Amino acid sequence: MTTADPGMLGQVDRIAQSDTLRNSAGLQKLLRFLGEKSASGEADHLKEYVVGVDGLGRPPTYDPRHDAAVRIQVGRLRQKLAEYYRTEGSDDPLVLDLPKGQFRLVCEVRHDTPKQSAPPAAISHPGKSAPWLTIALVGVTLCFALSLFWAFNSRTRLNNMARQATRSEWGPTLAEFWQPFIASDRPAVVLIADPLFVHFKGFGAYRTPVVNSWEKVVSSPDISAIRKALNDPPIEPSARYTGLSEANASFLLGTTLATHVPHISLARSSQLSWPQLASNNIIYVGAEKLIEEQLENLPVDWQFTYDYYGVQNRHPRQGEPKVFADSPAMLINQLAENGESYALISRIPGPAGQGEMQAFMSNYAPSRLAVVQIATSAERLGEVMERLKARSGEIPRYYQIVFRVKFRGGIPTETSFVVGRELHSATQSRQTQ
Repeated sequence: MTTADPGMLGQVDRIAQSDTLRNSAGLQKLLRFLGEKSASGEADHLKEYVVGVDGLGRPPTYDPRHDAAVRIQVGRLRQKLAEYYRTEGSDDPLVLDLPKGQFRLVCEVRHDTPKQSAPPAAISHPGKSAPWLTIALVGVTLCFALSLFWAFNSRTRLNNMARQATRSEWGPTLAEFWQPFIASDRPAVVLIADPLFVHFKGFGAYRTPVVNSWEKVVSSPDISAIRKALNDPPIEPSARYTGLSEANASFLLGTTLATHVPHISLARSSQLSWPQLASNNIIYVGAEKLIEEQLENLPVDWQFTYDYYGVQNRHPRQGEPKVFADSPAMLINQLAENGESYALISRIPGPAGQGEMQAFMSNYAPSRLAVVQIATSAERLGEVMERLKARSGEIPRYYQIVFRVKFRGGIPTETSFVVGRELHSATQSRQTQ
């Protein structure tokens, strides 16, 4: 089973940054080159000369008849891939292979992926193609959240929405969960993810999950291929779009919190600054990678973080996996409407331990919506809080909860509590050492 390009390119990036290739800059470059050509469907037509010049950086005078550098380096890369999967990549759900006699990487789902821990209890609720063909110009397919900005910028309108929303029945459970935001004098900002898109003037917007900075856009062969196909239109960054799941999630948060949390507003993740983070309480809905820099610098010792495969368990306990891995089908097609993935609800201290951040994160949008649905429903939230309070009888000030989410047609169908863990601030951890 051969993957579409997002899964392949994500796996290529993971291996290129691995310990196996850490000291092999030449092999890293070669792997990325072959990965891009394989994902775009061009690898079957590559010539040894092109691989030497473009993949290995040989001069234009390179002559494959008298220089075996390509064959040697390709052979070394094949050996390094095998070494990677024998060691640090032994649990990866996707496997890259470079068959002998060709330059096309093959990416397949591992059929012996280790089993996860015991199934958690469920909380139920109502061929090849170029990447620019596989991932369409999607500007018109996304929900642009202008109506949500309009709603949040008018307190009267949002209060009316809250009163009319029958699903948000406020009670002791919701009040306890959101107490730090209710009692605080700080303004609350619902921060909604607006990932980087490339706008092709006169045509539309493009996004792939493996490109999240303008520097990568400028150097991306995929972007170059699209521009060439469209007769080289100007390009510019665009962060004006969000997904339908994020829009729904922000609506649920607004209708639940508007009459209880003072001074609530909406902002985009691309606009998050350190002064804004320091002076507000933040409620974030999105992927971890979009605000990764800010999260990495917050004063907390993380229990769970994300990488390409799912939720990384940084301190596994007995019987727990090192990775709560999203289903291989999701890795193959990151835009899939049907699948299973993991999500996190995290309560985190702000800069210098001041203020609060409540984050709803996952690699996939439907799973982010699922955990927001939990946090805005007294009935569903009650069970989660009981599990979280199991030891002390109180909700920890800071914590992380892992959920497994099933969704169909982009709609969450079942959310399962997996594990909850108390978080400690970095200061607390140093004091206990």
